[in-house]
Amino acid sequence: AANGRTVIVAGAGPTLDEGLSTVRRLYPASILVAVDTVAEGLVNAEIVPDFVVSVDPRPESIMHFQYLLNGRSKNAAGGAMTLVFTPITHPEVVRRFAGRRLLAIPRNHFLLKPAQETLARKGVLTSGGSVSVLAAALAAALDPACVCLTGVDFRTAPGRFYSRLASYHRAADTSESRFTSPELLEHEIQSREIRDTPDGEIAPRLKNYASDFRHVVSESAAPFYALGRAPVEGVRTGDLPAVTTEPLRRPIEIPENDPTPVPDIIAMLGISAS
Repeated sequence: AANGRTVIVAGAGPTLDEGLSTVRRLYPASILVAVDTVAEGLVNAEIVPDFVVSVDPRPESIMHFQYLLNGRSKNAAGGAMTLVFTPITHPEVVRRFAGRRLLAIPRNHFLLKPAQETLARKGVLTSGGSVSVLAAALAAALDPACVCLTGVDFRTAPGRFYSRLASYHRAADTSESRFTSPELLEHEIQSREIRDTPDGEIAPRLKNYASDFRHVVSESAAPFYALGRAPVEGVRTGDLPAVTTEPLRRPIEIPENDPTPVPDIIAMLGISAS
């Protein structure tokens, strides 16, 4: 689908705020893959993701889409985006998403068995504990000239876990939140995540995610670049490769590579098309 263009992966880390101006500049000619936590924030900043990746089974994941799912976003973006979800994504997110939906099923998952032969020609993505791992694997599979990372951090900034575009920050500003400010919310998150060790502070969960992400980078044919600091080894910094600046026609077309009708696959898997 990228056909040699840049694919941007927008994670929810604080470096997204620093790279936002570059994302705006690259966006017209690039495909944008966003994690669910910042999808709505990007839409409200008038940068509509082409793909939104959601893997969180917890009910709180609905809050990432509180306006998009209800048709109340600042612009009519719902139909222009494609949701990439997994069998554990919260069903309300999938059910109420307005745009196209693509299902990513882990290999050897019980859902695959009835349609194993039919799905044999489908692509394989690397997944991990973090939604940004699946987002990066999807970006690498789109045949890009390069993958450009922003907000994919796997480390904390001073007092920061999340971008200001993240839904957690927007939620902290509402009357329904138990946090009176984004700063208090960040303090709460860091107190849960960060551990003191003899070698200094670490966040074990982020360390595990970084290991999964490193595998995606090492297996990708396309080079990975970061806007700002490189999140893991193998990610480059500096100027991006020269690629076409011709604006991308949106919504993007996803090439069909399997003649089997989607309803047949859905029937084989025994899942509801609605």
